Amino acid sequence: DHSVDEGATSPQQRQQQPRREVYRLGTAEGVFTGHRTTLNGVELLVATGGVLPPLTPTIEATEKPLKLEALSISFVVLPDANAKGCT
Repeated sequence: DHSVDEGATSPQQRQQQPRREVYRLGTAEGVFTGHRTTLNGVELLVATGGVLPPLTPTIEATEKPLKLEALSISFVVLPDANAKGCT
């Protein structure tokens, strides 16, 4: 699901809360050796002309536990981390 779930009630509160962008790669078959790749539960299909679909993350509040699915690969982006090495 591509919904924004940040646990706040107003748009201003949601903008101020730290967030993470999660990209969960798995397979439509539900097994690691599957041949149909999914991103956040949606199958990735190449469009006509070889165009890749948009790679849209799930936006989550950082206060919530990070759930990592078995037999999948996840990439987590912390845009609000303010890491010294990234400035």
